[in-house]
Amino acid sequence: KVLDYFTSARLIGLTATPDPQITLPFFNNNRVVNYTLEKSIADGINVDARVFRIKTEATEDGGVIQEGTSYTEQSNYTGEKTQQVAKSPYEYKASALDRSVVNFEQIRIVMQAYKDAIYSELYPDREANYAYIPKTLIFAKSDAHATNIVKVLKEQIFPDQNENFIQKITYSAGDSNDLIRKFRNDRDFRIAVTVTLVATGTDVKPLEIL
Repeated sequence: KVLDYFTSARLIGLTATPDPQITLPFFNNNRVVNYTLEKSIADGINVDARVFRIKTEATEDGGVIQEGTSYTEQSNYTGEKTQQVAKSPYEYKASALDRSVVNFEQIRIVMQAYKDAIYSELYPDREANYAYIPKTLIFAKSDAHATNIVKVLKEQIFPDQNENFIQKITYSAGDSNDLIRKFRNDRDFRIAVTVTLVATGTDVKPLEIL
């Protein structure tokens, strides 16, 4: 019916997630079919979500690098790192977090809150087994942010798990299709950190936490 409707069209767009600022205006808002999330849940196609909100002062209001604080400055172009000491207080907004400013303690707090909530808030009826937590997909802001999340998870939150327990699925991590297949099928692969590669059209049935 969609193709019949556009019999004389020279360009047809098919997408699951039409952007209201880009896609719809491009087609003069001529959207023929709209299948909503609510309808898909009612039809049994998708499942409803429970939201567990984690807030920190940094994610809500930004933060301050105090005068005298030692920090690492890294070039986005060369990757070269230099140690610096703040000569005056430096305030940063929440929008700068994990982009121009990396606060590893903020990442640790969020990831620890996530771990603490798994068997207390999210799945209190399950026996706590941190070697086989519910499969989790974490969306990062960038490849560098994903690397930092993996580092914190491996070193501070789940330090005693096997090497496949936490893995990154981004353009720099290798064969993304193979990694997605492993995330779908491998029992030991419990946490995947991605940016955009695991998105619309990816079916991982054991996945329970986003």
